[in-house]
Amino acid sequence: EGICDEHEDGCCQDASACNYDASATDDDGSCDYASCAGCTDDAACNFDGGATLDDGSCTFADAGYDCDGNCLADSDGDGICDANDPCEDPDLTPAVLPLVPSTILAQVTLDGQNTPGMVVLALVDGNTVGVGEVISFEGATYINMTFYASAGDVVGFQLFDAAACELYDID
Repeated sequence: EGICDEHEDGCCQDASACNYDASATDDDGSCDYASCAGCTDDAACNFDGGATLDDGSCTFADAGYDCDGNCLADSDGDGICDANDPCEDPDLTPAVLPLVPSTILAQVTLDGQNTPGMVVLALVDGNTVGVGEVISFEGATYINMTFYASAGDVVGFQLFDAAACELYDID
């Protein structure tokens, strides 16, 4: 008859609606698309088990973290994910060929303090191109390092403190 009233079995004939009624004989336009909408991906951080209509709102944890931002792999329990933890596997193997060796001698301090026993890494584009241990000499700490870089490479330096499991940028 085209009219949805109290004598009808249902009034929403759209199968994608939250209030779809397969036995509806008429559709009065009252279909609801919001009450069952939400994130339907059970791997998402905001999964809604009651949602039957995916609204595109799903959010996911960053790789290596859970939905609360906690590391999934932190074997030493220091709050630094293993993939970012210099103590897990510091790259102390310099690339050599076909690069040109350069040697530096420099005084090294951390916040004005001597740093004997720490390791200095020379890096080009995130790759280790040189490694040297900081030594004490006449009341100061120095690094004597040979590193391998191509002409025009920008070499950055980091100080690795294995005892504190920290990696510091050096100016």
